[in-house]
Amino acid sequence: MLINAVSFQKVMQPVCRVAVLVAASIFSAPAAIAQTSAPLEQGGIYMGLSGGVVQPIGTTDIRGDVGSGTFVIPFTGSVEYRAGLSGRAAIGYEERIQTPDNVDDTDQVAPRYRAELEALMLQARRTRSIQGLLAVEPDDSLKAQVIFANGYLRLLGKNRTRLWVGAGLGNATVSLPDARRIAPCACLAPAKGKGLAYQAKLALEIRLAPRLQFVIEAALVSLPGLATAEGQRPNASYAKSTFATADIGLRLSF
Repeated sequence: MLINAVSFQKVMQPVCRVAVLVAASIFSAPAAIAQTSAPLEQGGIYMGLSGGVVQPIGTTDIRGDVGSGTFVIPFTGSVEYRAGLSGRAAIGYEERIQTPDNVDDTDQVAPRYRAELEALMLQARRTRSIQGLLAVEPDDSLKAQVIFANGYLRLLGKNRTRLWVGAGLGNATVSLPDARRIAPCACLAPAKGKGLAYQAKLALEIRLAPRLQFVIEAALVSLPGLATAEGQRPNASYAKSTFATADIGLRLSF
């Protein structure tokens, strides 16, 4: 029980720090920006920061082989991940709309589309790994860094609250650490992967000030597979993995 309590505390500490930072930004930034004489101009260039949690979708298959030369025995297995943390930073352009002075705020015409570049960093705990007859519990983390090109369309809302749907294509780097401390098997060696990543997103934004929005995002992210070093026996290759992310943050328009 003591070990579980310590592990839970280690996981919750970074979550609490993220929550405190986001909450402080939400309550302090609007007051400063709202005092400016920014016109009711919508769209243009924006920047966004957000953070949240990652949840794996299903398990990831593992394939490999044991042996040398012509004598090779294939094996299959799987890896299980648990929830982790994510962080996002974006810069983009939203359709610019200039609101006339004689138009009421409730009747504004809202931007219809936006395009952005987004950096995503995530990590998820690897709790169990099975390679053939070998089953271990590494208790380490999968890490991924992705640069996405995203496009969005506005679904609902024109005023303070708006709902966007989007999709992105990106280049990802994914890695798993060395787990051979548990069992001296090359199939537990460090694994790396690079390739295309995909995501689908829903973003809800609430305007706090003329140029500041509070954002809640949900996404499904598909990451490329990984593999241990070529030429090792046994080796292991990991299939693509899918994660759900939920993030909250702020977006500032310029």
